[in-house]
Parts: sequence; structure tokens; C-alpha cells
Amino acid sequence: MLSDLSRCTWESLKLFLREELPERSPIPGAVIAIQTFGAFLGFNPHLHVLMTDGCFYGKGMFRVAPPLDMKKREG
Repeated sequence: MLSDLSRCTWESLKLFLREELPERSPIPGAVIAIQTFGAFLGFNPHLHVLMTDGCFYGKGMFRVAPPLDMKKREG
């Protein structure tokens, strides 16, 4: 189940960036760590995500993404 949470997060982030970026077939980079405990060692599943500030495009080319317009996402 926790691996499904990680996979869902990764797929959501990829979809978000592919919709936001004008280039074709962007491939973001990310590291996702699953943590299952909180401050008091109780069961508290959550993720820590480190993500690139841009995407890779064919032959290892990397481009920094433009600032995201969050106003489009509101409402």
C-alpha cells in the first residue's frame, strides 16, 4: 500500500509538470522517501519528496522550468 502511495505521488507530479510545461515529453527527476512514523513513533505514513526544478528532454538535455502560475490552479 505504501508503494502505491509513492507511485501515485510520482505519477501526479509528472502529470502536473507535463500539463504546465510547453515542451514535448518532459521528464522530471525526483527522489521520494516513505516515512511511516511521526514525532512520537506512532504510525503516520507520509512522503518526503525532493524534485528537480526543471525537466530532462532527449539526449540528457535539462531545462529549468519557468515559475508556475498557481493562480490558474485556484478556484
